[in-house]
Amino acid sequence: MGSVPHRAGAPRPGPACQPTGEPRAGGDAALLAYVSLLGSAASYGVFFLNASRGNLTALSSLTFLTPVFAAGAGYLALGETLTPLQLAGASVTLGAVFLINARRV
Repeated sequence: MGSVPHRAGAPRPGPACQPTGEPRAGGDAALLAYVSLLGSAASYGVFFLNASRGNLTALSSLTFLTPVFAAGAGYLALGETLTPLQLAGASVTLGAVFLINARRV
């Protein structure tokens, strides 16, 4: 969802995309601020807030789900295909994250 405003404000391919040396429009600065603040600062803040409240091992294991969800989104939104080896890797990753978060210490 973070890329939706960025995509809407992106210039269309063509001569308008060539560098001109002119300053960027205010909309570009707003998109950069949006991506910087919500894409990095807010996510790190949420991560460390949750890390201080719970099990850091279980929380950090969730970062391994990023490529799995990216592959799933690529399949659903873009029609990308996955090889059997990639599907097996995603299954192992999902299983491992489940086992890490399901165990009782």
